[in-house]
Amino acid sequence: MGLPIGIHAGFVWGYYIINVGGLVKYSSVVGEWVVGINGNPLAGVMGWFFLGAIALFIQRK
Repeated sequence: MGLPIGIHAGFVWGYYIINVGGLVKYSSVVGEWVVGINGNPLAGVMGWFFLGAIALFIQRK
């Protein structure tokens, strides 16, 4: 149970630091369906792609 809790904590911390710190500026060059709706990285294709890649990496361990 420690691995999923740690991974979730790391993702939440990273998301918070990036958004509150203003480290990323979202542009309208690509559609919201690619990068995420209203700046939510999990609500777009790229977020689902990276979550799938992480799931495959963890599954192979």
